[in-house]
Amino acid sequence: MVLGLRISFARLSIGFIVFGLFGIVLLSVLIDPLVDISLSVLRSDGFQGYKDDRLVFVERPKSVYGGKSQIQIVAHRGGGTQEGRIENTLGSFNVGNRSTGFFELDVDLSSDGIPVLFHDSTLNRLIHPKYADLASKSVFELETSQLIQLELVETGQHIATLNDLLRVYENGEDDANSPVYMVDLKRCEGDDTKVDAPKKSAKCTDLIHHVMLTLEEFHVEMSRLVFSSTQPEALRVVQTRKPGVASTISMDLKYLWYSESRLVDAIENAQVSGISAYYQLVQRRPRAFRNMMKNRNAIIFVWTVNSPQVTSNLISLGFTNIITDVPSQISQHVRSLTRSQK
Repeated sequence: MVLGLRISFARLSIGFIVFGLFGIVLLSVLIDPLVDISLSVLRSDGFQGYKDDRLVFVERPKSVYGGKSQIQIVAHRGGGTQEGRIENTLGSFNVGNRSTGFFELDVDLSSDGIPVLFHDSTLNRLIHPKYADLASKSVFELETSQLIQLELVETGQHIATLNDLLRVYENGEDDANSPVYMVDLKRCEGDDTKVDAPKKSAKCTDLIHHVMLTLEEFHVEMSRLVFSSTQPEALRVVQTRKPGVASTISMDLKYLWYSESRLVDAIENAQVSGISAYYQLVQRRPRAFRNMMKNRNAIIFVWTVNSPQVTSNLISLGFTNIITDVPSQISQHVRSLTRSQK
């Protein structure tokens, strides 16, 4: 009986030791995010904002990279939803162009190899109900001639190609006002269940190839391009195809508990120059993202910011590349901020 008790005690002791070691490892992983989140809540990480550095709102950026204090507003999917335009349509970009020269756009590839401006994995959300038989289809399942004929939810609006967009804004008449483009590669997203992994990789590479060809055809300078994706493999292909072009890995709240070193690893693995991050992630981990800006010269874009109050908060935290659905409203708010400094 005594021997049995000793064995039970030994097992219990081993269990406590293993549990303790696991707890130490877990704590070491979480301590950096926990400290960062706590400091963001307490606003006590010592950052003084731009108190001694005058903010400048840049309505027509000349390149992806602004100065330290430049505020750049990026029109999300064209920025026209505030005026009833469907995202990624020419009408949407026309609205966004009134407020900013920086466009974010989503590209996928049609079955005949044409880059098309579309975000979702299926047509369901945006096409007119009369096309119910096509609702479950993806862009890559239809030819361009079919896609551009489809009427979207709002009458008179249609799916556009990348070529259509560049034909409007890259006509060579006024290079000074040529936009900057943030190209989000949708074919490369990891949640598309219609395509298995090997085929997805090939289709993603195909998309990047055709997007690059179209951009080169219109002589869009590298300084006016930034590529974005959630997939590191896609961004590595981008760098292989066009070395040195600006690119960002897109991050949502699943990265909240990443330590700063893991966030850095994500940048290095994707071979990118920055991050496109969900605004709540940045608000909760400002120290980590500022450190990447400071120590790695990373460019940080924050999406999707539709509130003036959140915009002010992000700018006060040091983040000045704002992606928004409502560029007119946010631009007006930023102008008022910069005027108040004078």
